[in-house]
Amino acid sequence: MTQVLGFQGFGGRIGAVFLIDGRLVISERIPVRPGQVVTLTMGKSLRKLPARTVYVGQLLFGEGRVYGRFTQARTPDGQTYSVCFDLYDSSIDGQRGVVMKPGSTPDAAIIFSSVKLSPVERFE
Repeated sequence: MTQVLGFQGFGGRIGAVFLIDGRLVISERIPVRPGQVVTLTMGKSLRKLPARTVYVGQLLFGEGRVYGRFTQARTPDGQTYSVCFDLYDSSIDGQRGVVMKPGSTPDAAIIFSSVKLSPVERFE
């Protein structure tokens, strides 16, 4: 059963890394595609969500940025929650989305695998 979690009043961003084929990908450049479903995880807990929760989302491309909409969280003990998180660059400019690295194309972007997630009420 899926439960809905709210994060009203959180107001922050928390570091996360891509989880690719079950492997943590930390501080690497990775290729991604528009519409790709991806998973991230965090080393810290976030309210009811313990460390190592897996966050599932979809990537969207914009002008020079990759955006992520994360809608599901699966805890290590198998609980599933509906969530609403946006993807942010871990250090570049504080803007929503992740900056595409040189070598990116409209069909495939290169991004840094260490990112931040921020809870939002709804996606823009």
